[in-house]
Amino acid sequence: MNALTRENKLLIAAGGNILFLISLFFDWFDGGFSGWDILPSAFLILIVALIAAAILAADAFRVALPPAASITAAFFLTVLNLYLTLLVIFEGNTAWGAFLGLLFIVVATVFAALSWREEH
Repeated sequence: MNALTRENKLLIAAGGNILFLISLFFDWFDGGFSGWDILPSAFLILIVALIAAAILAADAFRVALPPAASITAAFFLTVLNLYLTLLVIFEGNTAWGAFLGLLFIVVATVFAALSWREEH
């Protein structure tokens, strides 16, 4: 992981958030229920992941952001989506889409944490 630059880590974290968004449309539960159908406030989760991805990508490309839109905020939003995904998976009867979403959000969280740690 030392071969990756800070910008690469930020872009991987942003990509993980975008892939997590895509996974919301796959089957998360048996019976054909997608993550969009079963997650509480799925629209808010979509917005949170988009904001986190935008902050991470903007930071990677050195776009000037207001202090509130920092890597810390993006890391917090990514962890929030991880928490909500874990809550859904522990309910049981999950399909492959839920595990794919979990994989993507874990990757996003790990790389956001690595980027955050470099900054602080």
